[in-house]
Amino acid sequence: MTARSISNEEWMEISNGLEPFHGVFYQVWQMGKPVFDESIDTACVQFDQQGNFIWFRFNPTFWSRLDFTNKLFVIAHEALHIILNHGRSEEHTSELQSRQYLVCRLLLE
Repeated sequence: MTARSISNEEWMEISNGLEPFHGVFYQVWQMGKPVFDESIDTACVQFDQQGNFIWFRFNPTFWSRLDFTNKLFVIAHEALHIILNHGRSEEHTSELQSRQYLVCRLLLE
């Protein structure tokens, strides 16, 4: 995983961009930390082991190709996985029951 994160300026711009759509997207974004991760194809969300912290993970190449509006869409989409409790991946449900493995993948073709 790449240790690089989104700049503070971009994080604030995204926060301000999410707020007008719905405060809940803004709140979920505020609860997490965005990081770049080359091991995923597009984007996903992941909880820490206790379920208290959210990582928004983005493939850096995927992220760099998005315009601002599409970045907001991807974040809102990932936030909806959390809000609607869509976190448990079907293939992992039986084997991995801890919240650290509640990963939602966004598949964009």
